[in-house]
Amino acid sequence: MEFLKVHGAGNDFVFLDNRQGQFQPDPEVVALWCHRSFGIGADGILLFEGTVAQPRMLIYNSDGSRAAMCGNGIRCFVMELATRFGLEASPVRVETDSGPLDCAWGRDPDGVFRVTVDMGRARVDREGLRLGLLNLGVSTCHAGLTGIRVNTGNPHFVIFGQLSREERRTLGPLFAPRSPAFPDSVNAEFAWLRPDGVVELEVHERGAGFTLACGTGACATVAAAVERRLLAPGVEHRVELPGGVLFITVGADLSMKMRGPAEETYAGIVSKSLLEFSKKS
Repeated sequence: MEFLKVHGAGNDFVFLDNRQGQFQPDPEVVALWCHRSFGIGADGILLFEGTVAQPRMLIYNSDGSRAAMCGNGIRCFVMELATRFGLEASPVRVETDSGPLDCAWGRDPDGVFRVTVDMGRARVDREGLRLGLLNLGVSTCHAGLTGIRVNTGNPHFVIFGQLSREERRTLGPLFAPRSPAFPDSVNAEFAWLRPDGVVELEVHERGAGFTLACGTGACATVAAAVERRLLAPGVEHRVELPGGVLFITVGADLSMKMRGPAEETYAGIVSKSLLEFSKKS
């Protein structure tokens, strides 16, 4: 089976053309393929289903769980449709578990493939905002920790403050298990708003751990900042993540647009042993 290795700002994926249904996304199989020592290695697997004109993207995390959406993944998905599968229309509407998303694509003068995704509207939990300000819920695990619950197709908990790397590494995994506050688990954003208006961000993703970038997390962070009047609405904001830069615009109505790069790093063929394990499973 042929595969493509892709990444968006360092958030990397295995892309598979699954229009014939040959790949069965059993959690154990997905986890093995994503393992960086025993498999191909990736933060997740992107499955192309449907048709080029009416594509559907399925996304699986590296632990085998299914995700509703992935901001970096959908940019890589659109890039492969355009460069490998003959997609000509821009924008293109991609079906996801979070609903259809319109994606405009093209190349910069320097050749970098970029995609702008209409991410829909963020849902900011006003109760979550009050909980965060009162240091309640899971925020009691760290004195003074506050956060805002935001849904951008995936659930997020956005924490503003300049925490050390050690603090982030300690706190991040605490949000991944299911809890009364987060019954579906949650992605944790650790955000710092610099004086120059740039957002520095690191994300612990449920099902994948700390990743180099998270598109829905970047959108959630800017949406939370706009909601709290820390950032201006309707302006494209620069979000710097460990793997690269994303540009996020959030309107006063919390409508979101994400702009960022996508890159294919290599193509390959899955080994016989990996395929045989997949068939046995």
